[in-house]
Amino acid sequence: MEEATIDTISVSNYAFYNCRTLKRLALGETVQSLGTSSFANCVSLSSINLPKNLQQIKTSCFENCNGIDSIDYACSNLTYIENNPFNSSANKISSLKIQNSVETIPPYIFYQFDKISGITIPNSVTSIGKSAFEACSHMRNLTIGSGIDNIKEDAFKDCTGLLSIKSLSELPAIIDSTSFKNVSNTVKINIPCGTISDYQAAQYWNSFGNYIEELPYEVNITSEDKLKGTIQVNSAANCLDDVIIFEAVPRSGYMFEKWSDNNVQNPRSMIVDGDISLIAYFYSNGENVDNQTISYWDKDSVLLDSEDIKIHLPIAPEIAGFTFVRWVVMANDLNDGVNVRAVYIADNEESILSEVVISPNSTQKLIRDGNVYILTEDKTYTITGQKVQ
Repeated sequence: MEEATIDTISVSNYAFYNCRTLKRLALGETVQSLGTSSFANCVSLSSINLPKNLQQIKTSCFENCNGIDSIDYACSNLTYIENNPFNSSANKISSLKIQNSVETIPPYIFYQFDKISGITIPNSVTSIGKSAFEACSHMRNLTIGSGIDNIKEDAFKDCTGLLSIKSLSELPAIIDSTSFKNVSNTVKINIPCGTISDYQAAQYWNSFGNYIEELPYEVNITSEDKLKGTIQVNSAANCLDDVIIFEAVPRSGYMFEKWSDNNVQNPRSMIVDGDISLIAYFYSNGENVDNQTISYWDKDSVLLDSEDIKIHLPIAPEIAGFTFVRWVVMANDLNDGVNVRAVYIADNEESILSEVVISPNSTQKLIRDGNVYILTEDKTYTITGQKVQ
């Protein structure tokens, strides 16, 4: 057996014990209980999910599953963990994703996950249990969400590799004297703007001395492929200035295309008043990337012919008062070159009112707002034969 999908309420003791060929496991949201050694010695498993309604995991459930390197954790009501369900498997796991459905992290659940380098506790989590992340000695970065109220004893004990802690909560969580035992008191702790006096006065938080105030938001701006281009932050947002200025920097042979929200401004500035997640896309200077079917129409809308071509569609220029709708590719007879037109709609009306034409055969040019817009006749035909006025 290489694959198992489980939609029962419980998985019995030793149900998949020593199933050494099992590679893929999907636990459905009906699953509430995983029995003793139920997946022990499943050495081919590479990843597991712990579903939302899971309530208990019994001893040695995933013992000797040494192929597991990632866990997707979504449990919202996991209240019973018998001993250490992962045992020797724990020090092989390098990736842990905790979902926003999670409200509490139970005791010992991620004890001695030695290869985890970073943990993000989502804003939904209010409590972290005793020894939940104890002895995760290679953890370098820890982000604690804004909803946290309580961090129990030994929760991050012996996380000796921690270099930075980011707390998004404006009120310091209640912690125990051993919550961060053996974590350096010089570790960098990033906290929301205007909260440093609260953290410095809070019990046990006051043992740390390297606090840095910052905007309490996650900013994640990345490149689709670092071989195509990189991201450069020209000016970071801070407590005194909440504007970030950044740009996509293409590598040789590539050009910036757009951001993942379809904005094409580069460099770009944004007000950081919430979490930001953006991806920069690039394209090769000489690469045609889009498949298009071109239909040729005469002036009376009679279809003459059609063909398939590959063409790279350019970036639509921004025009004040208009929103970009789509690119269309067209020709008025078989002897014409292909025209590529950007179709816009007026922001305050429902009908399409403007086209920007990118075409070497065009005869009229209009300079507007520093951009060159090349225009042709006032009546053309889209690739579906519909007139565009």
